[in-house]
Amino acid sequence: MVLPGAGFDVAPSDCLVADLATRCPDGRYLRLALAAHGGISRGTARTILDHLDSFLIRRNGKITQVAAGSLRHAFDFGEPPDAALNAVLGDVSTAYRSTGIANVETYAQADRRYRNLTRISRLINVLLARRGLIRLLNILVDRAPPGPSEAERLASYAILVAEIEAGNGERVAARLRVPDPYGFTAKIAVAAAARALHGDVKIGYQTPALAYGADFIRQFEDVRWDYLSDRGQSH
Repeated sequence: MVLPGAGFDVAPSDCLVADLATRCPDGRYLRLALAAHGGISRGTARTILDHLDSFLIRRNGKITQVAAGSLRHAFDFGEPPDAALNAVLGDVSTAYRSTGIANVETYAQADRRYRNLTRISRLINVLLARRGLIRLLNILVDRAPPGPSEAERLASYAILVAEIEAGNGERVAARLRVPDPYGFTAKIAVAAAARALHGDVKIGYQTPALAYGADFIRQFEDVRWDYLSDRGQSH
């Protein structure tokens, strides 16, 4: 079994969208947004830099590149701001496989930090010295701390909001809050590996929800899952 995304992200969001897809079987559009609260590691920062000039969505089943900040959508994060701008998340790939929905857009909460990141991305795309700017940004990353401290990590959390829209305009939506995304990644990976070692595997490429179901993420402590539409109930 090949199981990419066995951490944060993709496992929580994959379970969230897979569950919503069962509540809207005629869904045609899937939108997912992330609000991250806490510091990031050097590895995360480098991943962000690697994709600053490559913002992707899925349209009619095909991966499509769009400009940074070109898509805006409002999500109920449970805290302001509601506005979100398009972002690069692995769910553009995994959500399509888990739900079969051919139109997938991913977003990040438009707080000041993310708005600045979007501006940098636009700047990179208009500058001729793109490689030099990326090199400079990576030097700054290398000079930063390797990651949040344990205290900072334990105080951090992330919010995911997913929305599926049917062809007739009807929508279902849900919100998931998880603690300590870096620590949560370790817990998810260990839980998935333990199940695989005990023979609970599906051969071939799998997403977390395809391998272990939409309820896989509910087993972890301090996870809050709220439905934001009439088709579901708050948990």
